[in-house]
Amino acid sequence: MVEGREHPNTKEPMNTQELLNTMVASQIQLKEDINLIVQQFQNLKGGQEENKIDHNSPTMEGEKKINERINKVEEMIKRARKMEDLVDYQSLLLFPDVRLPPKFKMPTLDKFDGTGCLKSHLKMYMRAMQPLRATEELLAQMFQNTLTGIAFRWFLNLDDARARSW
Repeated sequence: MVEGREHPNTKEPMNTQELLNTMVASQIQLKEDINLIVQQFQNLKGGQEENKIDHNSPTMEGEKKINERINKVEEMIKRARKMEDLVDYQSLLLFPDVRLPPKFKMPTLDKFDGTGCLKSHLKMYMRAMQPLRATEELLAQMFQNTLTGIAFRWFLNLDDARARSW
């Protein structure tokens, strides 16, 4: 989550994707505002002398709005860059080079919550994945998708070196 940036209505922190979506929406609005100002300027240019500038005109107000929006977009870009600098996304991946086989579809399996029989869960998982010819890396990578609750939290807290070995 990006600290300091909140949803306008819920005050919940925005994630990186939401921040990027907000930036794109702001850029679109900015482009529309610029087009409107250009159109207003062309209309004014035709009806006024070039050396007369009305600082209270709608065009000047529009320019102020655009400058404010530009500043907001620049600030959002700075925050997004800071977020990227803080998080090394490669370090979050167990197997950065693992790729799913073409048309791979994860089998639907019961999730292990830590209270059932782990050995039975592993058998079920391996028997479901074996026909798909999953590599050891893919087996280790996809295993987390079969966990829930405390078992999932345990897996996420494992040292990466242990989680990488199958």
